[in-house]
Amino acid sequence: MHVIQTPDEAFQLLSGTESEFLSPLVNCSLDALFKSNSVSAPIALNLHFHEGLKSDYLQLLIKELNLYAQKFGQRKAAKTWLRGTPLNCLSAAEITEIAFLSASNFEMDEDIYSEYGFECSVADINESNLALMKGLRFTTLLLNIDAAHTPKTQQIWPLLDLIKQYKFQELQLRLNASNSDVATLHHWLESLLASHPQLIELYGLEEMSEPILLDQLTKLMSARGYTLIGDRYFVSEHHPLLRLKQSGKLQYTPWGLSHPKIKDWIGLGIGALGKIGGGYYQNTDKESEYQSNLSQDKLPVQSSGKYPNDNTTQVSALIEQLICLHQIPNPENHPLIGENPRIYEIFQQACHKGWMIEEGKNLSISSQGLNHLHEITQNLLCS
Repeated sequence: MHVIQTPDEAFQLLSGTESEFLSPLVNCSLDALFKSNSVSAPIALNLHFHEGLKSDYLQLLIKELNLYAQKFGQRKAAKTWLRGTPLNCLSAAEITEIAFLSASNFEMDEDIYSEYGFECSVADINESNLALMKGLRFTTLLLNIDAAHTPKTQQIWPLLDLIKQYKFQELQLRLNASNSDVATLHHWLESLLASHPQLIELYGLEEMSEPILLDQLTKLMSARGYTLIGDRYFVSEHHPLLRLKQSGKLQYTPWGLSHPKIKDWIGLGIGALGKIGGGYYQNTDKESEYQSNLSQDKLPVQSSGKYPNDNTTQVSALIEQLICLHQIPNPENHPLIGENPRIYEIFQQACHKGWMIEEGKNLSISSQGLNHLHEITQNLLCS
């Protein structure tokens, strides 16, 4: 995820939808976040790795992990992810160590919505690395792909064939389309669908030199058996996230869409973002400060924030529902909409423009409305 530098803000805002959830936050103490954490719900762990870190980074990360284990006790982890560039930061032995310690502190909660994931780049794909991931029982492989040039230039097909041999439970592909064009992106999608990934994330669409409309992509992917969920994720038929959308149970996080039972998302590492209950925190992005805090047995948190009032919390929940489910209750059936003239007007205008349509007791995003989803949510944010 691309980070936009905003020195005047408590948080570094992420591109796209994440800023809509983080920008309304106001500063609060870290203790205030932990007071609201749910003692029984499963957590998610996101361990972040960056290139060029010092050799003691692993030991600092382990120390941070232990501090959170002390705070959270014996909570199960519904998701554990090694994010960023773990293969460029750690040896095979070190990856084994952090995987073992993560599982020791937070036992894996193995159900249909759980993920034990490993993020990597095209350059990381070889037999040795794939065998390491599979041997450590990682279930989900997230492959980052730069879609600036055609698939042929990256020799992607032999790599996808190699990945297929290791039979991961789920293959996720994240395409960075920011420096691509429509023809090249279409070429990528046609090529990658042959490998039958369970999830494709299209990142950076708004930065492309020529516009590509989300409803056009949705139509293209639908013809090939993939459904849009959220604002940039396409999932295969029978995917667990699709079932959650159909049942109306889905949450949006900066780490992707998920089952709403996960309330706490622990981010570990330099610059990591985390979520505790209804609030967020972000670690320092300075290696010296990260090291100094942990040497004093302090969490390396740079900023923490919560929504300032119930109204902001409710508006954020409405935005989340709109993004996740592409529909919201009719104004007559939703107190916040019906009692707030500004919010009511936003949805009324969306209907007049054809962006939303009435379906039973709900207002749903139309095909045309998909192209204006962020415009609607930004208006709600300013309401």
